[in-house]
Order: sequence, then C-alpha cells, then structure tokens
Amino acid sequence: MEIKLLKKEKGKDIFLVKGVTPQYINTIRRYIVEEVPTMAIDTVKFIENSSAMYDEIIAHRLGLVVLKTDLKSYNLKEECKCKGKGCPRCQTTLVLDKKGPCMVYAEDLKPKDPKIKPVYPKTPIVKLLEGQRLKIEATATLGRGKDHVKFSPAWCYYYGYPKIEIKNCKGSGKCVEYCPKGILKLEKKKVKVTKIVECTLCKACEEACPNGAIKVNPSDKDFIFIIEPWGQLSSKDILNKAIEIFNNHLDQLIKGLKK
Repeated sequence: MEIKLLKKEKGKDIFLVKGVTPQYINTIRRYIVEEVPTMAIDTVKFIENSSAMYDEIIAHRLGLVVLKTDLKSYNLKEECKCKGKGCPRCQTTLVLDKKGPCMVYAEDLKPKDPKIKPVYPKTPIVKLLEGQRLKIEATATLGRGKDHVKFSPAWCYYYGYPKIEIKNCKGSGKCVEYCPKGILKLEKKKVKVTKIVECTLCKACEEACPNGAIKVNPSDKDFIFIIEPWGQLSSKDILNKAIEIFNNHLDQLIKGLKK
C-alpha cells in the first residue's frame, strides 16, 4: 500500500491510496469514523443554572463542543488502570462560571489540562440575561464514534481513482464544454486531460461526446481518499491511528485463531 497527500484544502485533506482493495479502503474509512478515539464532554455537573435553557439542553450542547485531543496522555476508560472508575489517565475536567448579561461561548470553559481545550472558541452555548448565572463542572473522557458520534474525529469518503480513456477523438469539444470540473482541454482538435485528481466520475463528458470517444471508469486498486477532520486531531494522526488500531485488531484475531 502507498499513501500520498495530494492536496490540502480548508477543512479537508485529499490522499491517493494505491494498491489496496475496495474492502480495505472501506474498512479504514469505518475505523476512522468509529474506532479512532477523541476527547469529548461526557458528564456535566450543574452547580447553578438560572438561564432560560434546561440543564439537559446545555449538557447536550457542551457534549458537542469539539475538544483538542492528546492521545498520548489519555486512555479509554475500559482500558485504563482504574477499570472505568475515572482518573486523570482517562478523564479531565473543565469548569465554567459566567454571570449575565452575556453570551456564553466554548472559550469560557476553563480546562484543567490546557491541552484539552475547545477547537472553536466562539461556539455559542447559551445567552444569559441580567441576573442569570451558569456554573458547571464538566468531565471530558476519551471515547469512540461507535459509542457516540460526538467522539468521531472526522467525516471521510473515497472513490476509485479516475481512469479516462480517449480513443478515436474527432475533436468536437463537447466533452470539454460539459465537464463541470474543467479537467479537459482541447488542443489542436485533440482532447487532453488535466487535473485528473479533481475528476469526480460524474461521466458528464462521456455522455456529451457524440462519438463515444471518451470513457471514464474508477480504478478498483487505487483510490482518492478524503478526510474532513472536525479538529480534535490532524488528518495524518487520524489516518495513522486508524491503521494502527486495525492492525492491532488483526493481531488479536490471529492470536484468537491460534488458540
């Protein structure tokens, strides 16, 4: 398997993954969404809440606050030495104490561990009016997307690397005109492919060609793999962790079969 970063865009990274099967690349996708752990607020202790919102609504909003994650410092509760009771190795706390009038934002959460802080400081939590107060103590733990989507580190998807074949082209230029991504170019009555990575296999060019000279098909061995991280971890860390967990699960399976 070969992995190459093709392009970095705002909010997403595009990779080329070569020499794998559709089953393998889909497994990595699922491991990213479901198995790679991140930190998120799991429980909230309300000391005072005189805002217009119920405790449950505020707790739900706090749970969806994206937190920076340090995988080297924390364990999953079920894998921790405390056996899930809760300790500094598997959880941390964030406190909030605000009085109105003001808008309460994610940046108002004061973390005990400075590494575990909100990725988007201006995420709104609740608006407090004159005389209202919100005082809470939140506990953030390491969790996985398969348990709750708030722990999922990214959205990701893939498609087969585009294979564009042009034969017996008569230079009508229709395919160039209809390509929504502008990856085709007409030069001296011959169609040339540019920026093939941006092809999304829509096949608009294939349908537009009056002579059937162009064929677009996805590869079943090479794939364009897109990761859109929420911000807890970088795309590189997410991908490396997903492959690491997958390999560990395979090792466990091999040991189980030998028994």
